[in-house]
Amino acid sequence: MRPSGVSKDMNPGKFAQLMLQAQAAALAGLFLILVLCAAVDSKPGARGVSLLLPSAPVSHDCGDARTVVIHWKEDGSVWLNEENVGAVRAPARVAEVMENRAERVVFLIPGKGQSVQDVTSLVARLNNSVDDLHIGLVTNRQIEAMTRTEHGMTWVPIGCMGFLRSAFQGK
Repeated sequence: MRPSGVSKDMNPGKFAQLMLQAQAAALAGLFLILVLCAAVDSKPGARGVSLLLPSAPVSHDCGDARTVVIHWKEDGSVWLNEENVGAVRAPARVAEVMENRAERVVFLIPGKGQSVQDVTSLVARLNNSVDDLHIGLVTNRQIEAMTRTEHGMTWVPIGCMGFLRSAFQGK
């Protein structure tokens, strides 16, 4: 019995060659599909920095840890808490402060006059200076909403702002 499409006068060598070509074409197609699947599955991870948007505080009980806040003043100076460190020195100073901390969290308050480029530049340099740093961007609107005046003192409970705990898991 002859396979369909094979005439009586086709020699066995030519038939074997046609079968081999058909098998090679099928294997090449399968290989191409596997290569495409591997290429789709092996895309590189995202690059860049991440900024977390912390939620407003729901409590005044913030623990006893010293909150690290970087903020710009109206004159363009960059402060780390009460220390004027400047934009150039800020990453090195944050690295010193974070050296022995388990949860490395910095709250960043951009000044009203700071551009997005200024903020992203500082964030990138901070992120490169400290491993596993979590930077919370605190907006001016949040500052205005959270400002408290108690016993003649005006303050903002930035340290009470909540990060999602998932931000620290697996890092």
